Amino acid sequence: MTASPVRGLLLGMVITAVIQSSGATTVMAVGFVNSGLMELHQAIGVIMGANIGTTVTGLAALAFRP
Repeated sequence: MTASPVRGLLLGMVITAVIQSSGATTVMAVGFVNSGLMELHQAIGVIMGANIGTTVTGLAALAFRP
């Protein structure tokens, strides 16, 4: 699912939105690189997406606040 940087970025955003933690997403990506399941260039896109996902989730929470 991380064949291209854009797909990795989108995946990072989705995972972060679902689990509400960019730190956990980053730790998972680094763990996958360390175990050989993912390459570094793939993890970079996921980590960037995690950071963007945190920002988007926070902005969405502010936008739908009563």
